[in-house]
Amino acid sequence: MTRPDFAAFYGAVHGRPPFPWQKRLAAQVQSGGWPKTIAVPTGCGKTSVIDVAVYSLASQAEMSALERTAALRVFFVVDRRLVVDDVSRHARDLAKVLSEGAAEEVTWAREQLMRFGGPRPLEVAVMRGGMY
Repeated sequence: MTRPDFAAFYGAVHGRPPFPWQKRLAAQVQSGGWPKTIAVPTGCGKTSVIDVAVYSLASQAEMSALERTAALRVFFVVDRRLVVDDVSRHARDLAKVLSEGAAEEVTWAREQLMRFGGPRPLEVAVMRGGMY
């Protein structure tokens, strides 16, 4: 199965196309680098940087650890409880689609991510002050 582009992957996961800035970010990350900051207005899909990270890792799953620029672990750090809840919901929804989705783009990502040997293609954990 050939690698879909980010827009096709995102559309298969969310049922809508990504914002143009998300496509540009995915292209930048695929080229090997994350920006130092991501400054877009509230409500414009910053949470989907998780999707960019997951897509990037899936795209590089066949590479050795020395060749890969994508991280195995991604930390989304925020200081607002409601945002933490929203981000964790987004990540869990993504994990569920990756585990159960039937679209070709999702199947591709699942197969690639399973190369890392985990029990599921994507694990999600929430770390919050005051939580065990």
